[in-house]
Amino acid sequence: MDEATGYQYERERFELQEVLRTHVLKGKLFLKWRETFSLDYYKELYGVYDVPFTPEKIRRKPRFIGYLTNELVYKNLPKGEEILKKIKERTPKTKGGNPKKRQHQSLTKKVGREALIDVIATIRTLAKLSKKDRNKFRRLVKEMYHLDRDLPYIDVEAMDDNKKETKVDKVLGTLLKTSVAKKKKGEEEE
Repeated sequence: MDEATGYQYERERFELQEVLRTHVLKGKLFLKWRETFSLDYYKELYGVYDVPFTPEKIRRKPRFIGYLTNELVYKNLPKGEEILKKIKERTPKTKGGNPKKRQHQSLTKKVGREALIDVIATIRTLAKLSKKDRNKFRRLVKEMYHLDRDLPYIDVEAMDDNKKETKVDKVLGTLLKTSVAKKKKGEEEE
């Protein structure tokens, strides 16, 4: 019946608005900062992606950790893609483009924050169960949340700000050196 009237589209829009209303704060309100992502969360995630769990890596997290957190935590909230988009839109930025607030400070205290804490705990547990096996971790997350889509592949080395040269860089460098060496050798023979 809804298909004949087109109401299913209206219902989806109303459901989205309700989820946003119950999960994301309105206006210029932000929750007071409170530790939400524990060191255990990072320790387990670092373990899966073979990142050393050192004070330096904790203080200045690799770039891909933020990306993973968006993909694995925020997007696994109810209507997560829309919530993440709304949170990013409303988070004020500095002149340099960095966020002034943490994303979780845009969530409502009861529903939004509690849902976030549940997802964080689940992801931490799945990472722990994976025992440093990325493929197993991705499979467990997919089974838990994403039966309909694959998680994106993450080239950890390419996203690590502290690495000077990735495997891809090394291969490209070798290929370029080889082709340059061949070209020079060909020029010398002429």
